[in-house]
Amino acid sequence: MVADQARIGDLEVRAASVVGTWHRTPDPAQPRQDDFRIGHDSSYRHLIVAVADGMSDSRHSDLAATVTCAALVNELRNQLDGGLGLAELDAVSAFTGAASHVAQTAHQRGWHHNDVRAVAIAAVVPTGTTSPGGSREAWLARVGDATAWRRHPAGWEPLTGISGGSGLRTGGLECFLPFTPEAAAASSVSLVAGDVLAITTDGFSDAIAGLPDAETRFAELWRSPVTAPELLRHIDFEARQHHDDRTAAVVWCPVGGECG
Repeated sequence: MVADQARIGDLEVRAASVVGTWHRTPDPAQPRQDDFRIGHDSSYRHLIVAVADGMSDSRHSDLAATVTCAALVNELRNQLDGGLGLAELDAVSAFTGAASHVAQTAHQRGWHHNDVRAVAIAAVVPTGTTSPGGSREAWLARVGDATAWRRHPAGWEPLTGISGGSGLRTGGLECFLPFTPEAAAASSVSLVAGDVLAITTDGFSDAIAGLPDAETRFAELWRSPVTAPELLRHIDFEARQHHDDRTAAVVWCPVGGECG
């Protein structure tokens, strides 16, 4: 398990990733196939978060998830440092760059690309706002079934569904890195003062959607910033039929909407 936290501009961000029972119980235990990365552009004007989920039938997907997250943050940082605004960010270019890094990692080790398959999601959030209401536009992009959620008092609003570029089909995934970076689908979301944005793998989002009262519970737990160890404890729960690795990166916008 791993966790991290930071304050970047006026945003608080926490992230945690835990090994699911599917991977803890075999002998020998299997590595965690999820990962995350927190970063920012050189001017600290944008928070960059990436979350990846290695595919369970891919032998080295744990490394694929790690490389994907690092590469996505670097690719998006380079675009922002090059002068692109949020509306100009190129999701396909960023995911293509990440896919290239994953493929190169496999090639260096003599592995097939099928051994390093992963899905991923990235978010870019401005670290300050001059809007009187504290609103800001965030950017999201993904390949596969990693998800983004926005908190409301009674639960969570899904910002990414199972259609419209999600890369889902009946019976499994058809879009994943390093094979289909061109499937990257980008969108924007308006965040206001006090909003909470969660970027997750399906090990967590499936539990949120499927367990009774889970949405309400996590809406209450994450109504305000928690510590990284607390976030780690929150996502490391036991639940029948929910045994996958779990990863969540959570971003809190300031309640007062003050500028960063």
